Amino acid sequence: MICSRCGANIPDNVAFCTNCGHSNSGAPQAPPQPGGYAPGGYAPQGGGYGQSGPQVTDYLIWSIITTLCCCLPLGIVGIIFSINSKNDLSAGRYESAVKNYNIAFYCNVIGLVVGLIANVLVAIIQFAAIAAAEGGF
Repeated sequence: MICSRCGANIPDNVAFCTNCGHSNSGAPQAPPQPGGYAPGGYAPQGGGYGQSGPQVTDYLIWSIITTLCCCLPLGIVGIIFSINSKNDLSAGRYESAVKNYNIAFYCNVIGLVVGLIANVLVAIIQFAAIAAAEGGF
């Protein structure tokens, strides 16, 4: 049998491709067309190593910076969703990867805004406390 995703020859009695891990039904599949395209002329939707799949923006670095500089809880949530989306993308689950990346993006934006507001408020309180201690108010 031929894998419908990567075109590798696999034994007839296996449910998953030994090359890419794609679930294969028992029906024989047509080999991929020249140029790496699946039957029907569409590009494969995988995202693993060596495959050309859809590209999704990576928010992992931004999540780490949000965690360290701005807002710890939302940064950690952003890191978790960024990692989950990378795993989904490499497994070929594009819709789930996009959903997780969107959640990571919104966590980072909210964490950045909350962190900046909190830092400005802390700075104002500190300046007010210093001014009050010196008799400025």
